[in-house]
Amino acid sequence: MDAQHDRAARFLELHGRSEPLLLPNPWDAGTARILAHLGFEALGTTSLGCALARGRRRASRAQILDNCR
Repeated sequence: MDAQHDRAARFLELHGRSEPLLLPNPWDAGTARILAHLGFEALGTTSLGCALARGRRRASRAQILDNCR
């Protein structure tokens, strides 16, 4: 198995537990690091958060992907 497949399988497992999956949506890398440090097992992405952090109503696909990296 490749790493991407392993991550996808793990993400699916998180959805199958009896307790709910809390999936916060950090708007930048610093916030993502803090949330990961606090113990969140997965993080979402937020296109609106990315846009608002730039003072805009929308973010382009390229901006969102760059923010995720």
